[in-house]
Amino acid sequence: MSESQMEMSQENQLRLLDVTKFSGHVYRREYNLALRKLIDIIYVAVGKVSFSGSFYEEERDRREAMNKNSEYSDRLLAILTSGVTALISDPKFEIDETNFRNFISLRGALRRIFLASSYQNMQHFHGILGDLSGNLSSIRPKNLTKSFIILTLNTLDKNYLARIEQMQEDVQALVWLSFLDVNNLFLDSEQRNLDSLIEIGKKIRPTAFTMPIEISVAARVWFHCTYWNNPKKHQVKKFINQCLNKTAIAQRYYPSQLKNLDKVSRDKKVLLVVLELWHSKHAMYRCYSKGLEALSNEFRLVALGTEQQTLDENVTMFDEVIRFDANLEFSDVRKAIMKITDLAPDAIFYPSVGMSPVAVQLAQLRLAPVQMMSGGHPASSFSTEMDYFLMEEDFMPSIETVSEKLVKVKSRTFFSWKRLISKEALDEMNKESEKRRSSKIQVVVNSSLQKITPEFIDTCKEIERKSSRNITFSFLIGADLFNRRRLEDILKQKLESPIVYSDLPYDDYLRVIANSDLQLTPFPFGNTNGFCDAMVVGVPTLCLIGESPESLIDSAMSKKMGLPPICRAESREIYIDSAVRLIDEPQERRNIESFIKSVDLDDILFFELGDDFSKLVSHLIEKHHLFKSSSDRIISFEPH
Repeated sequence: MSESQMEMSQENQLRLLDVTKFSGHVYRREYNLALRKLIDIIYVAVGKVSFSGSFYEEERDRREAMNKNSEYSDRLLAILTSGVTALISDPKFEIDETNFRNFISLRGALRRIFLASSYQNMQHFHGILGDLSGNLSSIRPKNLTKSFIILTLNTLDKNYLARIEQMQEDVQALVWLSFLDVNNLFLDSEQRNLDSLIEIGKKIRPTAFTMPIEISVAARVWFHCTYWNNPKKHQVKKFINQCLNKTAIAQRYYPSQLKNLDKVSRDKKVLLVVLELWHSKHAMYRCYSKGLEALSNEFRLVALGTEQQTLDENVTMFDEVIRFDANLEFSDVRKAIMKITDLAPDAIFYPSVGMSPVAVQLAQLRLAPVQMMSGGHPASSFSTEMDYFLMEEDFMPSIETVSEKLVKVKSRTFFSWKRLISKEALDEMNKESEKRRSSKIQVVVNSSLQKITPEFIDTCKEIERKSSRNITFSFLIGADLFNRRRLEDILKQKLESPIVYSDLPYDDYLRVIANSDLQLTPFPFGNTNGFCDAMVVGVPTLCLIGESPESLIDSAMSKKMGLPPICRAESREIYIDSAVRLIDEPQERRNIESFIKSVDLDDILFFELGDDFSKLVSHLIEKHHLFKSSSDRIISFEPH
């Protein structure tokens, strides 16, 4: 056995041991020990999945080993789900308030685990906790509390919605948010229940969170709500912001008055940059590393992030790095805030907000005189303490879709991409793809898992129905084993021959795109890096135009590239018709492909940046008192 195989084997044994220990605690009725072990399993053994759908590098290697060992994975899931079933079903297992809050906070993770197991869902609990009458089950009154644990977004009904509305304030918000804690939403029934939960949101009362695990739930919902297909989705984000402010007060880390920087002598102004996900292969690094490098000449640049996200080779543009523990204990957040307070930055820049629970909490607090963000996660923070949303002119959203003042800057101010493949390797890949083209049309959907909605799946189905060609849909979603299996099962009910890919090395991922005839970007949340990767290999790309930051990124990129109007649809119906036309008319598709390959991408995507970003940040710091008092929602900046 090789050294790597031995490490994999030891890893598997350790994880299997954890699951076996959990089951042992259950069967010995050591309930508190069982629940603590279950929390450990879900947050460690099952995997700490990052908010963007990617994994930390070491976690990715571990999960790839698990994905490849399907027999081991099935065994692990079987033991784990059987143990959870035995625990909840045990009549002697009585749930106190702490255990209830813990279980509610685990709802999203338990849903994922059961969906990937041979159970396929959690509906067997309805028969165990209730009385069956034909195909219907009614929960016994003594099991009503337990029933709230085993319900999912798919099985929620109007009676439980009414019960949530009538709940006591101290638990109502957590229960409501736990049903919204989903990192994918593929079924029409899930969409309907999501819409119903958002509708009753105005009756939910904001309260402070009492345990760090509850912050994790809130932060995931805060992040994922941007992907939902509902016009009121960001009302949920505003609600969570209120809860996080109450939590900061209750946990005594709400900041007091800021230090008077007029009395501080500095050679350079200090700019703190909050890094959520930051490594060389991640979209954030690809888009923003050049911009941050440009800032380092003008400011004392300080990074704030976890150990995993601030590896030395990725933070060379910073003068200082402040690292904090990623365990999410309230004390860790308090320490991070104390470090920021001691630093007393002139301004804080969030390249993104939403992909880190700590960053989401910090964004609610006034920690610097000037606080600004950009669209790394393309959505408003809806925080009362975030002053500015920086956007290049090509990407300007409707002002009604953001809460911050919009700062409009010219193109090439802070947004540029890094190449991840050499031109030589790219030429070889394109030659290979030309040889592999078949008579069957290859359509690629290259986006993270959470962007795939029921409406988009139905759109693909309608495209396949209307087209005269045989189509293979390939979904590059970077999913883990649990989510890949579930999406495969759903797509096979709708499409003729879908393929769902797990996380791939970049070259393999790019090769799948290069071998495709057409890329479809999802909606309402489009693609940025996925769009750029399709341009790198010359694949025509179709998108749907929107008004909010997350809905216009790909159409803005399409215009920058100079793609023809057929690549930008103004409605779902036009999107379907355009896709069918591009599939059925190969010459039009090839003309677009030839155009893309003729474009100088170094001029449009991979250019170097000047000092305009530094001038912009300096301008906002210097003129902040004027902008703050002005009623103008849009600020235009022209560097001199």
